[in-house]
Amino acid sequence: MLERDAESAAGDTDPSPTGKEPITKGGAPHQGSPQKPSQSVPGPATSAGAPSRPRRRPPPQRPHRCPDCDKAFSYPSKLATHRLAHGGARPHPCPDCPKAFSYPSKLAAHRLTHSGARPHPCPDCPKSFCYPSKLAAHRHTHHATDARPYPCPHCPKAFSFPSKLAAHRLCHDPPTAPGSQATARHRCSSCDQAFGQRRLLLLHQRSHHQAESQGERE
Repeated sequence: MLERDAESAAGDTDPSPTGKEPITKGGAPHQGSPQKPSQSVPGPATSAGAPSRPRRRPPPQRPHRCPDCDKAFSYPSKLATHRLAHGGARPHPCPDCPKAFSYPSKLAAHRLTHSGARPHPCPDCPKSFCYPSKLAAHRHTHHATDARPYPCPHCPKAFSFPSKLAAHRLCHDPPTAPGSQATARHRCSSCDQAFGQRRLLLLHQRSHHQAESQGERE
């Protein structure tokens, strides 16, 4: 009986290929064989599948405040450059004309008028302009919809720009008083209104008396 038990116990194991440790039929080594420890992979601190959010940058510090206005700057040099505008200093003269400017960027933009460069073309027509503001005004006047958000409080007319409205309102409220020098120079021949500039007189005549003359012809 003991021999049969020993044979049966020996039949349950197979010799290992190296001949050092026996391996059971189930494929698992004996308890004495060393096992590799399981390596845990560190995961992200956030939950699985949640994308990591980028960190927001703190707002820039502006400890250098202008004593003449509410603006603030990060560096003393920026503040010193800004204060030139308050003092009226223009340390950047144009080499091509008597004009001078407070900032180098203003001088560079001005010099485009002397060089003839127009780096801002209109996408709707062949015209081009020196400044982005001129391009924006051109597109608003010629290529935009007929929007006139500035109505005249004295008549049904409306205008695209506040400057046009201000020039038109001079027709209703002339700034010059009767008897002044400007009145003698730019008096309307069809009415008693007078203007300080000739262009305002012409605008007044086109706006009022030209329409009246057309009505009389009809």
